[in-house]
Amino acid sequence: MKISLITKLANGFEMSNLLEEAKNAGVEIDVLSDKRTGKLDDFTNKIGDIVIWRGSHFGNTQDKGTITKIISEKIVINRGYITQPYIPFKVYQQNIARKYFPDKVIDTYLASSVDEINKFLESGILKFPFVVKPTLGSQGDGVVIIENQDGIEQLNSLDLKKHIIQNFVPNDGDFRVFIVGGVVLGIIKRERKSDKYLNNIAKGAEAIMLTDESLIKNLSEFALELSSLFELNICGVDLMINKDNGVITFLEINSVPNWHGFMQETGVNVGKKVIEYCLQLASRLDETKKPESMIHEYFYNNIEFFPSDKFHFLSRMALWFNDENAFNYLQDYKLKYSGTSESSLKEKLIKEMAEVMPDKLPLKRKTVLRMEYLKKYPNIKAYSLVLSKWLWMKNIYKTDISHLVEELLDKELVYQMFSQLLQDDLAIKILSTVAINFVYYCRNFYKEDSRFTFSPSKFLELGKSDYELSQNDLKIYLLTHAIIGESEFYNQAIVDDKETYLEMIKYLDGYIHENYFSISLDNKIEFLVCAKMLDFETKTKNLIDEEAKRSFSNLGNYLVDKINDRGFYKTSDCLYKAEHRNVLYLMSRSAYRFN
Repeated sequence: MKISLITKLANGFEMSNLLEEAKNAGVEIDVLSDKRTGKLDDFTNKIGDIVIWRGSHFGNTQDKGTITKIISEKIVINRGYITQPYIPFKVYQQNIARKYFPDKVIDTYLASSVDEINKFLESGILKFPFVVKPTLGSQGDGVVIIENQDGIEQLNSLDLKKHIIQNFVPNDGDFRVFIVGGVVLGIIKRERKSDKYLNNIAKGAEAIMLTDESLIKNLSEFALELSSLFELNICGVDLMINKDNGVITFLEINSVPNWHGFMQETGVNVGKKVIEYCLQLASRLDETKKPESMIHEYFYNNIEFFPSDKFHFLSRMALWFNDENAFNYLQDYKLKYSGTSESSLKEKLIKEMAEVMPDKLPLKRKTVLRMEYLKKYPNIKAYSLVLSKWLWMKNIYKTDISHLVEELLDKELVYQMFSQLLQDDLAIKILSTVAINFVYYCRNFYKEDSRFTFSPSKFLELGKSDYELSQNDLKIYLLTHAIIGESEFYNQAIVDDKETYLEMIKYLDGYIHENYFSISLDNKIEFLVCAKMLDFETKTKNLIDEEAKRSFSNLGNYLVDKINDRGFYKTSDCLYKAEHRNVLYLMSRSAYRFN
């Protein structure tokens, strides 16, 4: 395997770091520049299996099209340079981001003269202070802050056609989110010291490693969406928090990020991670390598960089595969999951229960659709949270917290909701997994109380009833989660009412086959997992498996939903958002150990 690094800068710390780590790994790496001489073949023949595109876009060569075409047939890191050649331009970045995140960008203007800027000020769209910066530039070089009318005079000396104009965003510093392969390696905050406005380290700002988990999660999610949107595998995303409204705001994305300071603050060897990343991508060239093997290696290689909640992935790996590695990670994670003591766990649960009340939930598509019924059953998520904690503590950590559940939940109130919900067919259909998980949690916990019983045939009937096509995910999840609930979430064989659950999977087999391209990859793969649990041979298995093979991310060795695009793919290509889909895929490729 050979790596070609295409760059305009063949020296500096980053280059030395990459070359040293490539040597340590025994990987051949060749540095290429667009300032080539001689025959075109002499250049193109040097191009390796993997191309890291670091800052060169062949803007001055007559054979740009030929080189780009040859490179595009390779595994390309930072493919956005091919598909979006204007990525380096800040105005392009802001305009494209605005389409997807209209409330999280900075209003950006172009002007060819000072007169035009004065018109912007007169109209009120531009206000003092405002920022004038080069369309192409970095490290704060060439940035001018105009605080009042007197300052406008200095703009006469600038070629404004090569600059952008932005309103200043009040802030206490900005954040550099460093991304490799759909994974956040860390975040540093840059706080200005001597400069009044600029947070660039080159201008004297101080860099500190961010440790606030809640803030890390929020910044990471947005940065990864931007990395996905611009198709940049290796990049630094600069964000800030607007002091006036608290909104995380997009500054720019840097496709040629420096990382010397980042390494010093975080201790993450970026060069080593980049070379490891290249080696993982190179496994795609090995025809004998199975997709599930590549995914498994990719997730475990990046497990330390998962966001704070990695429990979903590890718990499924532990129970489905009896994976010792997953159990070991989960033991290390126990303090975070359950607290340092029973009192701290209780405090943690009370806090988490408050956070899942209807008025606290982020307004995503499913939440908006379900809100009427979430308000009708306002405690359903809070009750489920506590009951699920009991189940996972029992199954993963072999710890019984029944007494704590009894302290937190009034059994009669839980039963009141349980019985009312089972009579509310429309609520079950729309709440889908929320409702199904709740009733199975209740039955598992209160198994000594005969009131907490139901027939799964009710869910079969509801699942087979009519849904709007746009809600087919709710239909499928209702039935698959009934099967998963019966297994006590992958912890036992399905014995009771097995024929009813087999009817569910048979119905889904036909439904998915008939509506294949309107159904998400997540739905299809979870269906395969349930078929494994029931030892059922499906007619759609080969079709789904083939789709999965064609759904590898451009950014890393994990599956994204490319074929059944509902408009989310462009901003959802990252490891964290793909976790549910990929752990299910791993499960679907192996027999259920309780059969």
